[in-house]
Amino acid sequence: MKKKEMVVLLVDQNTTRKSNLSVRLRVSGYSTELTSSGFHAIHLLEKSLKTEQKSYNIIVILGDSEDMSGREILLIMRTIITEKKKLPILFVGNDSDPDEILSIIHEGANDYIVDSGNEGQILPKVKKLAPI
Repeated sequence: MKKKEMVVLLVDQNTTRKSNLSVRLRVSGYSTELTSSGFHAIHLLEKSLKTEQKSYNIIVILGDSEDMSGREILLIMRTIITEKKKLPILFVGNDSDPDEILSIIHEGANDYIVDSGNEGQILPKVKKLAPI
């Protein structure tokens, strides 16, 4: 039996951070797909559902993309896959206000990390939400 490939979709307009995080995830056994565009991320998700050639085990949204806010990406993705268990979404944002964090979780994020510039916090959360 073939081992199921764990694919993480990273949405981040920061190219360096996105590349560094991708390397860390691949070393930990995940495959990654990268985009800096919210529209592209949504397209990739819809395409994966139509073709069934690939599925995402988790989506990591790192703030706003080049064409829409991270929150908009989250909301649109949750209209496509409404169940949090079917597709975990980890949201990394700059807002540390507890009410805003709860609001983002209520809107569909499985977890929220306050962006400290240290992507070291992200890998443990990915492993928890989408274990290999």
